[in-house]
Amino acid sequence: MHTRKLEAYERNCPGSSFGPVLRAIALHGWAWRARGNGYSYQVEPEGRQLFDERNKSAWAYQALDSFVRASVKKHPEGDQLYARLYAYFDFQNGMNPDIFTESSVSWHRMRSGLELMMSTYPAGKHNQATLLAEACRAGDGAAYFKWRESVDVAEFWAVTPNGISLEICDARFRRST
Repeated sequence: MHTRKLEAYERNCPGSSFGPVLRAIALHGWAWRARGNGYSYQVEPEGRQLFDERNKSAWAYQALDSFVRASVKKHPEGDQLYARLYAYFDFQNGMNPDIFTESSVSWHRMRSGLELMMSTYPAGKHNQATLLAEACRAGDGAAYFKWRESVDVAEFWAVTPNGISLEICDARFRRST
């Protein structure tokens, strides 16, 4: 990990709300380096353990929550930025651990921001796909089914990492209805 660069940033920008995010991104990369490339079954047990340890420390949600709160407070499109930031970090983290149980994200506020983005940018297939993926993760069947039929499938795949699919989401909500 490039700790010298991070330390230099922290010295030059003390109190920056982006500092913890940079550290998380660096730790996440360091976790993947320990894991190595290849399919899951090809990863050595030591690599998997290092990956899990480093990745968990990378995505300490307290730092993320502080960053998001500081960012949206200053931004005129607060709810939209709120939704974008949490969705981005959820995607970057491979949707693990679960952002809706381990952070202080509000699904109601995130959904509101995503729906506002969809009304502001009606041709934005990315926004709709993101809303659908996050609705699935948040367990919001009503939002999921509202947008499910009109989602661009390729765009859905582009905004969701491995481990979540339309088939999984469809099955999740069919069981609960």
